[in-house]
Amino acid sequence: MRVQRPRRRLLAVPRSRTSSRWRSSGTSATSAPPTSPRRLGHAPSVVRAAAAVRGAEQSERGAMPGEPVQSMIEVATLDCGIRLVTEQMPGVRSVCTGFWVGTGSRDETGPQVGISHFLEHLLFKGTPTRSARSIAEDVDAVGGDMNAFTTKEYTTFYVRTLADHLDLGLDILSDILWSPALRPDEVDAERQVILEEVLMHLDEPADVVQERFADALFPGHPLGREVLGLPEVIANVSVPEIRSFFTEHYRPGNVVVAVAGDVEHGRIADGIERRFAGSAAGSPPVRTPP
Repeated sequence: MRVQRPRRRLLAVPRSRTSSRWRSSGTSATSAPPTSPRRLGHAPSVVRAAAAVRGAEQSERGAMPGEPVQSMIEVATLDCGIRLVTEQMPGVRSVCTGFWVGTGSRDETGPQVGISHFLEHLLFKGTPTRSARSIAEDVDAVGGDMNAFTTKEYTTFYVRTLADHLDLGLDILSDILWSPALRPDEVDAERQVILEEVLMHLDEPADVVQERFADALFPGHPLGREVLGLPEVIANVSVPEIRSFFTEHYRPGNVVVAVAGDVEHGRIADGIERRFAGSAAGSPPVRTPP
């Protein structure tokens, strides 16, 4: 799983998670949408999401840095509470869909340090109707990409496919984000994976320096903590505690859905409303400034 670190740019397209092993992508998305947050009238996270999915689509079509891209951004808050931002990009045959959940390591308490990242891993383990294998095979079968990453501010899940398979991406993302199985045996298996990831992180001097710098910059505040978490928390956090964190933070009102490519805003809005009809919107977490 990718954990975004401060030294990196806005979003480098993460490693693909459509198989049991990782493969790296060196493509980065750095262009910002042509409409400012003020004109959109929404939080900067909406614009950040639009920039990220647009970057993935520019990468797919081979756009050169600085190349102007015709596009049209539309933003709406849906009845279910989800904020939707779409960017129609004429001439692009694929579509990138990202669900940006407004929770990250800064929203964890002391006994929860690392639970956001842990949960990001677990959502790929399946739902009551989809196994981890079937999720991977369904995305692979259409030549798609699927992955996720955790930061201090938010957690993101995305799928990129040809435009014809937009509904598949929406189906899978909606399913794993709202109906994760969180089976105890899979939680315990993934626990070992994350503990190994933490140990690998401690072997990277640059990562350790950044962690200590953040701790010095934000002493005693969640922003100063490492996104990966503490080994003692990861080793002992229970399934009920993970599910409680999920229930509290993974709500439609705390999610931005960003879609870019060969898309129609109205069709996507209708599809999301249909998938989340009857869901309680909830609201973003209340955050304490440093």
